[in-house]
Parts: sequence; C-alpha cells; structure tokens
Amino acid sequence: MKRLRVVAASIAVLSLTTSAIADVALPRAWYLEANYGRSMVRYPSSTAWNGNGYGWSANIGYKFMPFLGIEAGYTKYAPLSIYGSTQVTHQNYDGHIAAKLMLPFGASGLEAFGKVGAGRLFSYETPISNGGAQRLKIGSTGLYCGGGLEYAVSPNWLINAQWERLQGNDNTTSGKFTGSSQLYTAGISFLLDPAIL
Repeated sequence: MKRLRVVAASIAVLSLTTSAIADVALPRAWYLEANYGRSMVRYPSSTAWNGNGYGWSANIGYKFMPFLGIEAGYTKYAPLSIYGSTQVTHQNYDGHIAAKLMLPFGASGLEAFGKVGAGRLFSYETPISNGGAQRLKIGSTGLYCGGGLEYAVSPNWLINAQWERLQGNDNTTSGKFTGSSQLYTAGISFLLDPAIL
C-alpha cells in the first residue's frame, strides 16, 4: 500500500511541476499497457493477504472517447508456498476483460480511472514434498475490478499507478479453490495514433 501511495504522490508532483508542458492523451485510440509491482494472494485458509512478491500485467484496449474504453489483459502473480502436511507451491495468473471509465482533470494531463469486468483466475498447484509430481491446474471465474491515476507525458505516452483485484473461488468444500489476488503497480501505456493506422 505504501508503494502505491509513493507512486501516486510522484505522479501528482510530476503533474504539478510539469504543468507548463503538460499534454492531453489522444481522445480515441488503441493502446498497449505494461505494469509491474507488488502482488498478493489470499487463500481461504488465511484471513490475511499472503504470497507477497512481485507481479506484472499486460493489457490491450480501445479508448472510444475521453471517458470510456474497454480492455483485455493478462496478469502474472508472485508464486506462493503453503506449508502443511504437504508443502505445495501455487503459480497464479489470470486473463480478464473490463470496461474502463476515465475522469480527466481538465487539460492537466492527469486523469483518474476505474475498471470493472470479469476474469478467469488460474492456479497451478505443485506438491514439493513428493518431487513435484501430480501438478494440478485449478481455475475459477470472478469479478475483476481496479482503479488508479494516469498522467499523459505526451499525447501518445502515459504513466500510471493502479490497483487491480480478481475475486477467485474461496469455497474450500469445492476442492477447486483458487483464492483471490491483488496487484499494486506502476506502469506505462502507449496510445496508437488512429491517423497512422
């Protein structure tokens, strides 16, 4: 959480100190986005977020207007080891699609955004104590949401700080629980100018 606050504060300071050269992002465009930061996974056996480590996401989307877009993406979370009668590791990742709502702050180049949609969370469970045999793949579909700030350093290039969450299956009686995942990141986006497509 502290990392996200530091990144968000840095973007805010950048927007103020560079107001003289601030730019506004293209109002309509395809875009590519890459993010890297801190990931967390929570399993039903724990009331706290665990599996802390580094994760990343990559998204592709289309901005219909300055206020609305749609995007699809892939997220890779940090691996998690669980110790019990059998030690296992979990490799978690997801695919998601979401609507993106944007709120520009005038012509400052800074905007807030929120995302809501659905995603498919996958978890590869590998027992370590028996040499990694019997690898099990589990998947669940749930609500995907997120939000953050982004700043246009040029009409085509944006930097961002954001949070993402995907609700997985927390029902331990099903035998196919994946837990839920979160990701706090800083990232960069490139908007493809429609005039050159």
